[in-house]
Amino acid sequence: MDTPEDKNLDKIENEPIRYDRFVEVFNETTMTCLPICNTCVHHVEGLTCKAFDVIPDSILFGDNNHSKPLKNQKNKLVYENKNKST
Repeated sequence: MDTPEDKNLDKIENEPIRYDRFVEVFNETTMTCLPICNTCVHHVEGLTCKAFDVIPDSILFGDNNHSKPLKNQKNKLVYENKNKST
């Protein structure tokens, strides 16, 4: 029997990737799309940040913009753009 998580995974796998939810990084030889996490002040490195030991797929794949704390995070931190102008 499928769990709600399985049904969510099926839904995500069958939907096209929303590249508008990623950050495009250009250099002289390649263009790469990176998770929005890389522009957050709380991002540590790789798949870790101050809110999660491992950033959830829903955030990494752009399904959740992490504007509100999630149940399974270590604190109440949410996405904050480190590149925003002051």
